[in-house]
Amino acid sequence: MVAIGIIEDDDLLRRNIEEYMALQADYYIAFSMSNIDDIKDAIFPPDVILLDIHLKGHNSLYRIGYIKDFFPDCKIIVMTGEYKDEALLEAIKFGASSFINKPFSLKSLEKLIQHTLKNGNYLEPKVTNSLIEHLQSSSSLKNICERFNLTEKESDILKLMTQGETYVEIAHKCQMSLPNLNHQIRNICIKMDVDSKRKLISLIQELK
Repeated sequence: MVAIGIIEDDDLLRRNIEEYMALQADYYIAFSMSNIDDIKDAIFPPDVILLDIHLKGHNSLYRIGYIKDFFPDCKIIVMTGEYKDEALLEAIKFGASSFINKPFSLKSLEKLIQHTLKNGNYLEPKVTNSLIEHLQSSSSLKNICERFNLTEKESDILKLMTQGETYVEIAHKCQMSLPNLNHQIRNICIKMDVDSKRKLISLIQELK
């Protein structure tokens, strides 16, 4: 029997998973909770934990290590409704084994659990391809930054610009004022010999 732990704050989804797994001969629910901190009270160790990526008040990715402290051998399947390559890479780094995008069918979830238990880690081909493309893109951008001798801060700004972030969003993420951000972007343009943001983005796409 495979012990399943569920950490999901969507009550309806959590109950649906519980009911579906209860009907399957090979599974039982070790625990089911909406708050990740309650895991310390779990009695039965799970083989697999289904973890919602966005619990109320938490970014669950940064709590994977906390879960692993209690259950180091369990497989963690991240359930997410917001697919981002950076988040998935972070989840892998922290110890996630697999991912499933919401909304999903309970049958597909069961198949993913089986794949994960059989292989240890499992990524759907489309997820793997997306991550590879992301890593290749990040590598190309790194080469561009090194080629034009950009500082670490300038490199961070350039990366956010290529991701389509607004100036306000970039300033917030880089913890700087808008005037300072504009100054940094002017420096990037000078180093890369362009005279506008539009031409800067176009040059980056060409160099990639």
